[in-house]
Amino acid sequence: MNIVIVTSGLVGILNSGLEIARRLRNDGHDVVFVGWRDIAPQVEAHSFAYVRLVGDEEAQDRYRSASEGVGRLRSLRAGRRSRREMIEATEIEDAIETLRPDLLIIDVEVHTAVVAASSIGVPFVLRFDLLSVYRSWSVPPLHIGLAAPTTVAERIRCVWSWVELIGRRYVANSVGELRPGRIGRRFRPFGYGTVSRADVAAFARHRDVRLRQISSRSHWLRPHVYPHAPLMSTTLAELELPHANIGDVHHVGPMIAAETVDARVSPQALARWEAFRDEHVGTGSDLIYCGLGTLDPTVVRRVRHVIDAVADRPDRPLVIGLGGQATAAELGVVPEHVLVLDYAPQPAILAFADAAVVHGGINSINECIAMSVPMVLPYTGVVDQPGNAVRVEHHGLGVRVDLDGDRADVAAGLDQVLGDPSYRRRAADMAATAERYGRTMNDLVERWGREISELGALAGPGERRSVEAAGSSDTRSG
Repeated sequence: MNIVIVTSGLVGILNSGLEIARRLRNDGHDVVFVGWRDIAPQVEAHSFAYVRLVGDEEAQDRYRSASEGVGRLRSLRAGRRSRREMIEATEIEDAIETLRPDLLIIDVEVHTAVVAASSIGVPFVLRFDLLSVYRSWSVPPLHIGLAAPTTVAERIRCVWSWVELIGRRYVANSVGELRPGRIGRRFRPFGYGTVSRADVAAFARHRDVRLRQISSRSHWLRPHVYPHAPLMSTTLAELELPHANIGDVHHVGPMIAAETVDARVSPQALARWEAFRDEHVGTGSDLIYCGLGTLDPTVVRRVRHVIDAVADRPDRPLVIGLGGQATAAELGVVPEHVLVLDYAPQPAILAFADAAVVHGGINSINECIAMSVPMVLPYTGVVDQPGNAVRVEHHGLGVRVDLDGDRADVAAGLDQVLGDPSYRRRAADMAATAERYGRTMNDLVERWGREISELGALAGPGERRSVEAAGSSDTRSG
């Protein structure tokens, strides 16, 4: 099959997308990536073609040029004109029609691509690296760090968190659009990665796509989900909380390429890690990895707390991956048993780690599980991180700490996961569960390809069929 993956290009999403593509290529399929971010080096490093969309960047450049040195009225006119250009742009449709995919896979948050594919009648499936995005009154939404409710008061709080989320969203999408900042947005071009309901709705109206019919705002993902489209989640269904609403989600297990090094990791960084590994691994020390993602603006403060937690413990060598969010110089002088890397070969380090301090992003969690590494995670975070941390703690794979507090809380968390072997044992059990997914993703893609070839469409939610993981009778689809 000729398969096209439309990606947002965010680091974690791209990495799992590349592993999906690698596995599909091994089955003899041709895979091409489409996106708007400058990620050609990362994609092409894995020998995949990348089609970059540039229309939104060009519209932004024209708007800035037309707005320089002119009055407010002319600037508004220029912005309105550029916005109209984005609404009418057919670059996404043209790319899809040129590539003529047998199967189109779209990252769930690339809403412009969903609308574009709908407008030209090309069947597609959605993929994401998230746990359940569907509303369940007995399970807190992912952005809130509430544990699974067990008392009446906790259940009431859980329900209220959903009511508040949905209410705020409806207000923001109606009355909120009248705020000066929101009104001003109507006079500026938007990007292909927009998550504004108003932008996506304008994009859809021009194409006669009825957004209200294909989307729902009553669930967690902002600004909406597509309940009638097949969803492929590169997560573990077993990591969910009890009573989670999985919906029409096909869990295919984590997509991790442990043997592949991120193209952003320099040869020098790789050599420094290998030297550090040879010095400390096998000496009876507990190797700790700290990676707080690529989206955390507080990374320096949080990493400093982790360093302080092991500063007087040379028996706990620490490797830090800054994810390009800061530099080693910003951390100042660190102990000799601490290694700081701008970009770290995370899977390679986790293969030797005894514990990991991670930010709660699902891809880092998946990699820790794959390597049977217990985790220490913060209570707070962005997007889905608080809810992910809750699930890790619920299943006994790690503990949550106040990463914004002092060193004592971080040190206590490390003491707990390193001192209690049950954490590593449960992580190993979850890793074995992940391995049982086997070819679930490959088989699912093959099935979708046959449906499109034979029927010209994909089976709807009411017609969905289970796909069994190779070597297991457990159903991996919702």
